[in-house]
Amino acid sequence: LVLASLADDRVRYWEAAKYVAKARHTLPGHPLVLLRMEGDRGHSGHASQTEMLQESAFEWAFLLRSLGLDESQSAEEA
Repeated sequence: LVLASLADDRVRYWEAAKYVAKARHTLPGHPLVLLRMEGDRGHSGHASQTEMLQESAFEWAFLLRSLGLDESQSAEEA
């Protein structure tokens, strides 16, 4: 999971896009090489606590999905 922003003045959006493209080329067929591009955030991060919590939830969901522990599994199966 690569997180980037169009408004980041320290790390340009194309750097993240190039990184993801190279990872996808290096790991062909791997379904979980994702790029999430924000439009309005800069390098400093979240504007509010709500946005911070939403981002954290997204990252945790991605991690759990990567490990095969998505919502389709019950706790007993894992």
